[in-house]
Amino acid sequence: MNFKNLIFGVLTIVVMTVGIIFFVGKSQSTDATDANPADTSAEWSAPKDSRQETPQDISGKAAKVPQEPLAPLQTKDLTIGATKQVVEGSKVSFNIIVKLQDGRIVFDSYKDGRPWKGVIGDGSLLTGIDRGILGMFQGGKRALWIPSHLAYGPSGITPQVPPNAKLYAEVELLSVF
Repeated sequence: MNFKNLIFGVLTIVVMTVGIIFFVGKSQSTDATDANPADTSAEWSAPKDSRQETPQDISGKAAKVPQEPLAPLQTKDLTIGATKQVVEGSKVSFNIIVKLQDGRIVFDSYKDGRPWKGVIGDGSLLTGIDRGILGMFQGGKRALWIPSHLAYGPSGITPQVPPNAKLYAEVELLSVF
């Protein structure tokens, strides 16, 4: 092989590489300009080809599908208490009514005549209740909308709470120790 053929081969590889880089970069930048930059709620959508069961990347391997963000815990103070505030590690006593989205009552400490007790942050309470009580003042009432992952999750509690149930709770904070 002579020097001329070697140079021609190297130049051919360089030109092909530059062409591929340009084409891939151009197609990615075109896709980016088609998107609305103000739209931050872009979601993954299923592939248009119904024969594909999972989306694939350029190499044909299964692409990673973004996970749906977990719903946040939501709270609303109904009555503001006046004395001690709940902090991490506080021992608390409270009355609570817990309902499913359809309005069925799951737990009612008023009806049972026994307030719930626990220590904030030690795992003795549901995560959603634990986080929802933080910052309350003794004597206050708060509404909590608890997503499934902060309640009983995919297992639920048979028969009271179905799998993946979102809960609504009203908490009356009786005491903070």
